[in-house]
Amino acid sequence: MFLKPPLGYMTVQSPGDRGRILKRPAKNPDHAAVTVYLEQAFDECTSLHDVLRRLAQAGVQRPAFRGRGGETTIWSIQTLLYILRNPIYTGTYVFGRFDGNRRRSTVWNKFAVDEDGAIREFVHHVPELACWEPARVRRWQRKFSQRNGPRTRNRSYPHPLAGVLVCNSCGQQMTGAGKDKYSCSSSNHGGARKNGPMCERPQWLSGRVIMALLRTVLPEVMFGAQELAAETIRQAGDRKPSAAEQRLAYLEQRAERLADDYAEMDTPSEALKAKLQEIQREINRLRDQVAEEQDERVADEQLAASLGSLVGEPLKLFDTLPEDKRARIHQILFRGVRVSCDGRGVARRWRLLEYAPAFGAETLMVTDSAVVRLPNPADIRIGKSAAGSLVIEESQTQVVTTCPM
Repeated sequence: MFLKPPLGYMTVQSPGDRGRILKRPAKNPDHAAVTVYLEQAFDECTSLHDVLRRLAQAGVQRPAFRGRGGETTIWSIQTLLYILRNPIYTGTYVFGRFDGNRRRSTVWNKFAVDEDGAIREFVHHVPELACWEPARVRRWQRKFSQRNGPRTRNRSYPHPLAGVLVCNSCGQQMTGAGKDKYSCSSSNHGGARKNGPMCERPQWLSGRVIMALLRTVLPEVMFGAQELAAETIRQAGDRKPSAAEQRLAYLEQRAERLADDYAEMDTPSEALKAKLQEIQREINRLRDQVAEEQDERVADEQLAASLGSLVGEPLKLFDTLPEDKRARIHQILFRGVRVSCDGRGVARRWRLLEYAPAFGAETLMVTDSAVVRLPNPADIRIGKSAAGSLVIEESQTQVVTTCPM
């Protein structure tokens, strides 16, 4: 058993044979809410620093832990890495794993050494100890191990359309820049970039202008997404065990029977031993293959869940949704949105040039797009339009075509 149970677990003692006390790990009900919040943070955050910020903002304290530096309730990157790497959270705990800086006791060296003199590790598979699926934990590990992605910081304002827009001048992605504003990532560097081409005219856009333009093409994109949603949900519900999973279950049962036969033999058979080793090698290979299939299955289930929200909210109710929820739907549906802006000051006019449906393979060009503009000052004076509002001029000849390669 581990000397100190990790977060989410506790040590349960029970009487054993000959007056011994048996110690076994068990889930700690007092930590259940923390593990649920960690799961949500690992799913939604893009870096471990984001996870720490979310825990701090929500006031989620780490359960008290006494280490070499004393007792602490503060979250750290090392704590999160330990949680992601500890196999007990997927239902497997290891007894006897020490690093090279800690000495083992003489009792351990006497009883926990195999025939070749190597230190044993006692691995116990206990599914009821699992907090998360192995496929999900592996996905978290891959996500947080990527160090080449863009660094994020805690922003004062939400920018749900970040990553959706591209600059019309240089084609680079636009980032959040203040309340409801998006700018080319070269805008703060005089048009220069460390990586990629220089931007001659870094673009700035307002989030409400973008949402007004995307609303004009939303019916077509929503219709395609709803068809894909229905098909994805149907396939997720009809999924059956793969050939690798069936083969793995068969080999595990067969290996268990052969191991029982091997243990009951007075004179162990070398041929049976070789057969067991061959089966075990195939089992290890199939486990890796099944783990990859489970990763794909979890990704498909998440996609089905995202698309299911679109099916549940028909277009006729879209305009009644809160602004943040409408922005979230735009974030799900659109990629590579490019917008042009003509004119200056109150005479500015914005048009949608191209976009790529998130669940489609091709970029689409918009010809004779609808126009979004600011109201005429004369209309504001006579009360025809409100100050700060937007005027949308629909186009009867708007055409959406595939972008040529």
